[in-house]
Amino acid sequence: MPAPEHLASSDPAAQDPAAPDPACTYPAFGSGQTLTAAELNTLRAFLHGRDRIVAGLVGFGINAGLGGVVAGNRLTIRAGLAVDQRGEPLVLPAAVEFALPFAPAPPATAQFDFVDHTAGGFAVVLEATDVVEPAADCGQSDCAGHAELHTLAAGLRVVAGRLRGSRADFAAEPLLRVTPVEPDSVTPARYAALRDALVERLTRAGSTPAVAVGAIAALHATALAASDLPVVKAYKCGWLDLVLFAALDLLRLEHLLSLGVRRDAPRPGVVLGWVAPAEAGSWRFECAYRHAWEPPRGFTEALLGGSCTDPAALLRSDLEQIIAGYHPPVPAARPDDPPRPPPPLRPDVGEGIAIRDERIPVYVPPRAIPQEWAGPWQAFDPKVPIWNPPFERPTWQVAHRVFGDIDPNYFGDGLYSVSQYAGLDAARVAATLTEAFTEGAGAATVRIVTPAELASVAGYRAACAVSPSDTVVLTADGAGVVIGVGVVPGVQTVRTAGAALPAALGAAARATEAADVVRELAGTLSGRVEAVGADLRNLGHLVDTLRLDVAAVRAGGGRVQQLSAGVSEFAETVIAALGTLTKVENPNFRRYLTDAERAHARFEIAAASDDPAAVTPATFEVLSTLRTAVKSAGVPAAQASQLDAQLRALKSRFA
Repeated sequence: MPAPEHLASSDPAAQDPAAPDPACTYPAFGSGQTLTAAELNTLRAFLHGRDRIVAGLVGFGINAGLGGVVAGNRLTIRAGLAVDQRGEPLVLPAAVEFALPFAPAPPATAQFDFVDHTAGGFAVVLEATDVVEPAADCGQSDCAGHAELHTLAAGLRVVAGRLRGSRADFAAEPLLRVTPVEPDSVTPARYAALRDALVERLTRAGSTPAVAVGAIAALHATALAASDLPVVKAYKCGWLDLVLFAALDLLRLEHLLSLGVRRDAPRPGVVLGWVAPAEAGSWRFECAYRHAWEPPRGFTEALLGGSCTDPAALLRSDLEQIIAGYHPPVPAARPDDPPRPPPPLRPDVGEGIAIRDERIPVYVPPRAIPQEWAGPWQAFDPKVPIWNPPFERPTWQVAHRVFGDIDPNYFGDGLYSVSQYAGLDAARVAATLTEAFTEGAGAATVRIVTPAELASVAGYRAACAVSPSDTVVLTADGAGVVIGVGVVPGVQTVRTAGAALPAALGAAARATEAADVVRELAGTLSGRVEAVGADLRNLGHLVDTLRLDVAAVRAGGGRVQQLSAGVSEFAETVIAALGTLTKVENPNFRRYLTDAERAHARFEIAAASDDPAAVTPATFEVLSTLRTAVKSAGVPAAQASQLDAQLRALKSRFA
């Protein structure tokens, strides 16, 4: 039966008159054949070529090790593994030292097309070597000679210049040269300039637009007017910045997906770093200029949530939904309109943007846009793989990190959209906010100020969404109508609690003893309690001791009882210590402490059942509430972030 006509031949020679790839050609041997050197070498080339293909499917660049350290006048390159452009595995089995300065100076004759030989300094390149050992003598009169023995290895070469190439190409992205807008300094022209830059880039003249044409048209139709109220300007600036960040997320991902599996170079090699002069005649080694690991497209696509036709579909859809979600506040049309009652306050509603079954409040940037705002897209961490699947959240969803800002939901008590209150009576809005925030034994701080008074509010910033822990500031005009909304973030009002705090720290330190029984439950722990210092990092060490093997915890019997006793004593000690604080400025501290006490009571009930399935979630609940209470008492931001990460890891172990 003849083959269907629509099936193409798999024979490369049938499709291309050029010589077939050696990796696809192999000899088939039979009994009694006379084998030639060419046939045996064809087999060797086939096996070597297939190994390169597999290596290329794994990735390219530095896979492990190969870091550089400068000490005095010596540069040490550590052992490690890499894969070059042709898929050749490069193994450096032991550390190699160089004397600095390089003498004689490395010549520029060793040309690599991925090294800019005019950039100054020196690039350290790892490249494949093929060492040939002479064939051994035959020792027989009729012997035609033995085969040469080749040893494939890797060698280091120092050349003048610095890395350039595909991994740095995204640094030339035009949108990285714009600047986000913020409401205090924005003008209609400034808004239009950023909007037009986005429209031009997303249109991509001569190629397929980055998003739907309708979305680009909707973006282009937006504008900022000089007469816009402050709350409207805040929304428009925050929204346009989200469009910028989502566009960069998408374009950077598309750049990643454009990188091929095979990246042949006239002379392959992997750059390990850049050696350059430093102050006072010393030298420095910068690994930012190296071929960091790049997984191939297939690995990345598997984690992107897109489709085979559009691997970036998830981020493309995000950007289109952000544009479609543009709904700036609409104040009352006429001053003499009858007063409207404020709508009820609910979390994550109002003018938030609906994305993937959740509503994201618009984040308003701080007054000062840092020069390094483009870091998340422009700079690559050389210690981690270069890829961008949204393991947790795309950059646009954590916009505060772009500005080096504090998480708006720092205390984890929710975000509430408030820009919908524009044009309403400020006193009634304040009453609505106060009533909503004080539910559940909380406390609310809501201020009403005039535009003239606003300048004297320390720490103020415009906002479209607020947290119950924030001081909410409503700017009202002469008629008492809301024209602006902002906050003094709650984390700014949290300070050390005076003389009472050391007592709490001491109590937390004593709680390490309560964790000892927990530490004995598992054979291995992810962390050990170290010497206790006089700060709240001790709480983080305590959390480390609770990272148990789930199997050990769920074994039942005495193990669960021991775990319950350790957690209960720990919770009681920390709650008692926090209860002694009298000068905590966060208005919701007492509510958080009450939540912790209630969670502790529920934990006691679960522990009494001796049921591992009930104890493990109760354990995490009590620790989570304690974390929030401790953060509101005055933990520095860096330590609070570390504590959050530890508890997330703990939760994953209990899940």
